[in-house]
Amino acid sequence: MTISGSQAAINTTLASLVYQGNVGYVGADTLTVLSTDSQGASDSDTVSITVATGNVAPINSVPGAQSAVENTSLAISSISVADGNGDLASTQLSVSHGTLTVTLSGGATISSGTNGSGTLTISGSQAAINTTLASLVYQGNVGYVGADTLTVLSTDSQGASDSDTVSITVATGNVA
Repeated sequence: MTISGSQAAINTTLASLVYQGNVGYVGADTLTVLSTDSQGASDSDTVSITVATGNVAPINSVPGAQSAVENTSLAISSISVADGNGDLASTQLSVSHGTLTVTLSGGATISSGTNGSGTLTISGSQAAINTTLASLVYQGNVGYVGADTLTVLSTDSQGASDSDTVSITVATGNVA
């Protein structure tokens, strides 16, 4: 990169310079600044940069659109979450027109909301959260027919998060 202009303009630009390492790179890097004046005189300075491992946000894996029948439970067992740093803290599940039920496993807890409600947050280790997510059951509200959306929000201990949605269509059941 070459920056040209007055000393004040160059210094203003340098003050806003931001270093971004290559994706996945961890290690040492060096920034070299070569200054040359209008007379041809130059000066070179270096700045050592250490690129450390950063926090990696969790990544949810969710299924495609789901279909349910009015007043009937729907198992949604193909939701999972992975966190590259291993510091997954919680996964929040929410729907607007139904209830969600899970079977807690491996030390997982419901840290917010309640089992059998429209919103609940599962906390625990990544393995415990995933085992609990595998038991997820959606039930539309009594008599509800229409569209609903399951929102899956996973957050790690450093606050990084991933949010995904699953469309759920609740169809009319058989009427005798």
